[in-house]
Amino acid sequence: MSALGPTYAVVTGGGTSGHVIPALAIAEGLVARGHAVDEIHYVGTSSGVEQRLVPPTGHPMTLFDVTGPHLLTLAPVIWPAQVLSFRADARVAGTRLDISLQPLDGVSRAPVGPPWPATNVSISPDGRFTAAFGTQRVPLEAYPLLGDPLLTVNEFVLTGATVSNDGFCGSVSGYGQVFGAEPSDRIRLEGSTFGAVRITDDTLPSPVSACPGR
Repeated sequence: MSALGPTYAVVTGGGTSGHVIPALAIAEGLVARGHAVDEIHYVGTSSGVEQRLVPPTGHPMTLFDVTGPHLLTLAPVIWPAQVLSFRADARVAGTRLDISLQPLDGVSRAPVGPPWPATNVSISPDGRFTAAFGTQRVPLEAYPLLGDPLLTVNEFVLTGATVSNDGFCGSVSGYGQVFGAEPSDRIRLEGSTFGAVRITDDTLPSPVSACPGR
């Protein structure tokens, strides 16, 4: 990551040359109009061709890559203080994201139940993504508040963006099916939020359940 100086524009496009070269053409067009090279800041991913193509241009550059383990905390809209926690293992390769959510015990934060995978998710050059997990069972130990061993989340989707190399955050959609199979037993998740913070050692970081400023 380059230090930010005075910036006129931020240009982004990552992963493949089809994204990076047009973005660099915009940057060079701004330079041709009289803006200094170091006033045009480039943002991309550390797994794409931009790490090779951008440095020779002299533009300051920030590369994001959230590959690795994170503590992901979900705050349901109906009970924001009663969070659901996961170990989120992310892998970014160019414009694709794989992410696996391992539910954690609500008290000990030990893994419980099988992980929830979302694979081959499209991630934009500026780090935005929409990951669909389908229908997943929530282990009773992961969310004991409801006391429902058959609790599921359905049409479960995380819509988010990277905020740094060490985290990502966003919103949640779908519904929880509680104590039965009728539509009246559904709890909508729209309005819920999540935040993910990189795990750097054997101790889990402090949870973050929303994007900065939310």
